[in-house]
Amino acid sequence: MEDLSPRRGDRKRSAFNLRRHLDCLVQSARMESGGNTMPIELPLNTMSVEEKVQLLEHVWDNLCRQSGDVRSPEWHAEILHERQRQIKNGTMAVSPWSEAKERLQKLGK
Repeated sequence: MEDLSPRRGDRKRSAFNLRRHLDCLVQSARMESGGNTMPIELPLNTMSVEEKVQLLEHVWDNLCRQSGDVRSPEWHAEILHERQRQIKNGTMAVSPWSEAKERLQKLGK
């Protein structure tokens, strides 16, 4: 049986095309809205898990490049405190991001 899974280069091209498509959508939305924020619809139902993870990474990278005074809501602090308590009590384990990301990527295949 022929292996139809994307090759590494194909994945990079796919990620590049996804980023380019997202950038075009964002630019289009800005132009249509006069620069104001506007909802953007993405074809999430037709995207693979890998494409969705790549999209999230692209959005996160973009957010990290932008400066701004964005405050986390109070419930974020509450969740973090609860998780710190669980880690301290030994009821929750943590793993490095590289391992967690690898597990998530395996789920998408």
